[in-house]
Amino acid sequence: MKYHMAVYHTTGKELRKSPKKLLAGIVVLLAVAGTVFGVISVKNGLQDIATPSGEESSPEISVPSYPDSITTPEDKVIYAYDIRFHDETAKGALVLVNRQHGIEDTETGLVPVFDFKNEHYKVRDHEVLLQEEAILALNEMTAAFYLATGKEDLQVTTGYRTKAYQQELYDNYTPDADEDPSEMAAKGGHSDHESGYSVDFNIYRDGESLTMDGTGDYAWLAEHCAEYGFILRYPQDKVSETEFAYEPWHFRYVGKAHALYITQNKLSLESYLNLLKDYTYNGTHLQITDAQDSLCEVFYVPVNEESATTEIPVPATCEHTVSGNNVDGYIVTVFPERPLTQTDTDTPEDESAATPTE
Repeated sequence: MKYHMAVYHTTGKELRKSPKKLLAGIVVLLAVAGTVFGVISVKNGLQDIATPSGEESSPEISVPSYPDSITTPEDKVIYAYDIRFHDETAKGALVLVNRQHGIEDTETGLVPVFDFKNEHYKVRDHEVLLQEEAILALNEMTAAFYLATGKEDLQVTTGYRTKAYQQELYDNYTPDADEDPSEMAAKGGHSDHESGYSVDFNIYRDGESLTMDGTGDYAWLAEHCAEYGFILRYPQDKVSETEFAYEPWHFRYVGKAHALYITQNKLSLESYLNLLKDYTYNGTHLQITDAQDSLCEVFYVPVNEESATTEIPVPATCEHTVSGNNVDGYIVTVFPERPLTQTDTDTPEDESAATPTE
C-alpha cells in the first residue's frame, strides 16, 4: 500500500506531496477488515472524553516508526489521510438535522445524562441520553450558571430522540391557537434532537416543571452558552433559515470554536455550515480564536461521489476533530497550537512493523 503524506503551511497556501516520514508516535494507521484501503487516522482531541464521536467503529490501531533525525518545521502542520465511508457524514457534533436533511437512529456514543450530571441541575429521568462530549460541556455550563446566578433549578427534559419516537410526537402534536404548525413539530428523522447533541431545559421548582423562557437570570444561558460549545439552536430572528419557531429552551452542542463564531456572527447552524464550504483544505482555512484564546483552523472536505469512501486530510502533528455535516461532506477542525503527545495515540510495542511503504 502507498500512503501519501502532505505538508500544509499554516501561514500560507503551500501544498505538496512529500515522502518525508512523520514524527514517531503521531500517525495512526487503521486497517479496515475485508477492505483494501489504507487508513491513517489520529485521535480527536477537542474534548477530553473516553470515546470521541465518529471513531467508535475504528479498527485496530498501529503507529509507524520513523528515524529520530526527522524534525517538523514549527510553522507547518503535517497532514495524512483519514478515509471514511459516506454514512459517516451523519456523525459528529456539526451534523445538520432539519426539515430538508434527515438522519437515521444512532446509539453510538449516547450515555444517560443522569449518570454523569453534576449537582447543579436536574434530569427528567434516567432515559435522557446525550453524546458524551455534550454532557461534559453541559456540566461545565450549568456549573458556571450556578456560580453566576446561584440557581440550581434547571432541568434537562429532553436529549436524544429516536426516529420512531419523534414521529409519534409529530403525529400526536396539536398546535396552540397562536402557533404556526409549520414552524413547530418535526417529522421523524428530522428533529435536531435526533443528533444526540441537543438539550431542552425546563425549570423545576417546588415539584412543578415550568417553561424556561430565557428571561431574567436564565438569559445567562443564551448569552454565555458559546463559551461552553453550545448555541441557541432556534433564535428568534432566524426562523426563515431554521424553519422552526423561536425556542429559548433548546440548545445544541457544536464545539467551543464553532459556537463562538456562530454566536458572534449571529448565524444559524444552517448558514454557518453553508459558509464553511468556502473554506477548503487546498484553499483558505477559516481561523477562529475560541473563548479560551485557543486558535483553530476549520476547513470543509466534500464527499467523493465517485468512490465509496472519501479521503479526508487530517493533521498528524496536532489535535483535531472531524465531523460530518449530514449533507455533503466533512468539517475538519484543527488546533495547530496543541501538539499531540504520546498519550494521544495508542502506540504498539513493535512500532516498526507499522511503517508505511513508499
